[in-house]
Amino acid sequence: MNIAQPLNEQEIDELNHLLTQQTNGAKTMNISELDGFLTAIVVGPDSVMPSQWFNRIWGEESVPTFEDDSMLEHVFTLSIRHMNGIAYILQNAVDEFEPIFEEEKRGNEWCLSVGNWCSGFVKGMSYHMEAWSSIPEALSERLKWVLTFATPRGRERLKGYDPEEVERERHKVTPLIKDIYLFWLAKKPYQELNRAVVHQGNKVGRNDPCPCNSGKKYKKCCGLN
Repeated sequence: MNIAQPLNEQEIDELNHLLTQQTNGAKTMNISELDGFLTAIVVGPDSVMPSQWFNRIWGEESVPTFEDDSMLEHVFTLSIRHMNGIAYILQNAVDEFEPIFEEEKRGNEWCLSVGNWCSGFVKGMSYHMEAWSSIPEALSERLKWVLTFATPRGRERLKGYDPEEVERERHKVTPLIKDIYLFWLAKKPYQELNRAVVHQGNKVGRNDPCPCNSGKKYKKCCGLN
C-alpha cells in the first residue's frame, strides 16, 4: 500500500473505530485528538519520528490489544497515511486545510467542539516545548485559546466567558494553525520542508534503512518490531 496516499472518509471512520473500539479499554485518542496530535507534529518546529509518537496514541502507559496482531500494523499504516495527508494539504493547498473537529449539542443546537482536537495538538507540541515557547507574542496569545480548550479545567473556566466570544474563538483555531504552519515553515531549511511526509515505494526489508530518514533500521523505527 502507498503510505503517501491520504485517507478517504471511509478509512478515517475505520481508523477512529479501531482506535476507540478494539483496544480493550485502553485510553486511546479518538480520530479528532489524533488529528490534532499529528497536525502539531507536522506544523511544528522540527520533525518527530513515527517511532517516537506512535505509542503515544494509546496513552501514557497503555498497550493496545487486538485479536489479530496485524491490525496494529494496519493502524500504524493508517496513522502514517493520515499524517502524510495533513502534510500534503498544508504544503500544497494550505487554505484548504480543515481539522477534524467534533460537534456537541448545546441546548437545541449542534455546535463546534474543539476540545479533543486541541488536547491532541498540545500533546504533539510537547516534543519541542522549548521551541514552541519562542513563537511571536501575537501567535502565542492566540495559542492560549488552544491550551484552554485542551483541558477539562480550561473548558470549565470558559463557562464564565461570553458564549459568543468562546464560539468565535473556536472558529479561529483553524486559521491559527495555518498561521503557525507558515511561521515555522519560513524558519525551516529547504531540505527539512518535506521531512514530515514518510515516503515508501517498494516494500522495505526489516534491516533496510527506514524510509522516514531517521537513520535507523526499519525494524527499529517505523517497523515497530
